[in-house]
Amino acid sequence: MQSVGSTSIAHKGNGWCTLLEAWEGSAQLPPFWIQLHAGQINLQYLDEDDPMKILPEEGVLLPNGSELTGWEPNLFCTFVVNEVEDRDIERMVHSILEKYYGLEQTCKIQISTMELA
Repeated sequence: MQSVGSTSIAHKGNGWCTLLEAWEGSAQLPPFWIQLHAGQINLQYLDEDDPMKILPEEGVLLPNGSELTGWEPNLFCTFVVNEVEDRDIERMVHSILEKYYGLEQTCKIQISTMELA
């Protein structure tokens, strides 16, 4: 996968948010998105049913210690990952992009980091 922009990742509780937007091809459709902030992962959720059922079925690696804290069908789901190691968060993000969103290794990823007030 190719990254464009800042590659800083938000650390737990430091007041920063990292947004990953990913797409393939001509980018005529809005990109898929994942946010990392203060020990949480918030992601675009594409289904109607419980993410704790659907995501593992789709091949998303939910690390031990992650906890679903909120979700809206076809909008988003949020996981707390305070007690999860960074490498496991990275594996989760990659599996979301590749397995759940179905993006190829050649997809474009734009990473932006912003400080939250």
